[in-house]
Amino acid sequence: MKKMYHKWLIVFGTLGVLALLIYIFEINALRYVCDKENNNSACFLLYQKLKDESPQEANEYLSRSCSLGYELACKELKK
Repeated sequence: MKKMYHKWLIVFGTLGVLALLIYIFEINALRYVCDKENNNSACFLLYQKLKDESPQEANEYLSRSCSLGYELACKELKK
């Protein structure tokens, strides 16, 4: 029974660490995907995450997302 608990502890511990790393590095990962891979939805997600903290940078990502063909970003840009 102890081995079973030990295995579950390892599984959930690993998942917890991965979730924490994703939470910490989410903005950097989205910036990489938007800038290097020209992913329009990643640019839009960056806009949504940065619009309160850094409006000028967020608007740059919004316009980039629209120029890459993301329809929702174009609608948001026209508001």
